[in-house]
Amino acid sequence: MNRIGSFLLEFGISLPRGHSKMRGLFSWLAMQKGSLPPMLTREIIGQHEYYLYLNTQIEEKVKKRIQLVEQHPLGTLLKSIPGVGDMTASLCIANISSASDFKSGRNMAAWLGLVPRQHSTGG
Repeated sequence: MNRIGSFLLEFGISLPRGHSKMRGLFSWLAMQKGSLPPMLTREIIGQHEYYLYLNTQIEEKVKKRIQLVEQHPLGTLLKSIPGVGDMTASLCIANISSASDFKSGRNMAAWLGLVPRQHSTGG
């Protein structure tokens, strides 16, 4: 997205930001016919195709991660915790081999970053 935007900015054209605007790039390019150099148009089309390819790859990886969490026996249990979704559950499944690796539940929560910071002196 940044590369396409910078190409257009070199020619004084500011493209609105965001993925929703990027998806409508081809219709926008059709309206700009003749005002952009053909070489720039070809380059933008190539970059946009690569952007779409990367988005499909990301969507496939997200589907695989969701499927992994749903199929794992602890996945649904982890997702039942408030604030834990597919991303956190998949990371816990991948990084924590056993709960016995931690001295207590508090240590595990601290490792996950779920406990507040300690501001007391301890004494």
